[in-house]
Amino acid sequence: DLAENGNAEESKHMLENVCQLVEKSYPLRVMQQGIFCQIADKLNLLVIQFGGEDRTIELHRLIMVGSPEQYISGMKKSIIFVASAANNQNQEKSAHDTKLKKELLDYIQNNLLDSQFSQEMVAEKFGISERQVGRLVKDATGISYKDYVINIKIEKAKEYLGQGLTVTDTCIRIGYTNIPHFIKMFKERTGVTPGNWKP
Repeated sequence: DLAENGNAEESKHMLENVCQLVEKSYPLRVMQQGIFCQIADKLNLLVIQFGGEDRTIELHRLIMVGSPEQYISGMKKSIIFVASAANNQNQEKSAHDTKLKKELLDYIQNNLLDSQFSQEMVAEKFGISERQVGRLVKDATGISYKDYVINIKIEKAKEYLGQGLTVTDTCIRIGYTNIPHFIKMFKERTGVTPGNWKP
């Protein structure tokens, strides 16, 4: 797990500890070889999963005929490969998530005033679930999807009210159909009703 999460140093240290434990617990070399082969097989599966070459035969040969230093060194190389590949994958995912978050927030801001706008619409646009939309908005802004949408609408409402629009026209323009609900949301966020708001 440590290697898969990109932590090569801790993974190598853990491998050394496991090797020492196996050598102490299993005095027969053949038993040690069986356990080390299982460890090598698991490491090799990770190497392959991350696009590396299958080193099963090489590692098994080192375990069977090499010294403990040789096969531990071989397994450490596999750990370093897996950790490095995992770090690269995590960085790529992070860059992708950052780009996705920006696109998602831009889309919300640009389409929010559409009366048909919904979280479901956003999810469909980006090919993700509504839950993922909520998680990405929360990660990017620190607030829930619902609060993010309400905050943007309230800011737009302030802008429209500042331009002299009526409460009813403002309510309709920001996508609310229920005027009392809009007034309540506005007052909760600003401390005053829309009719009393001054820019």
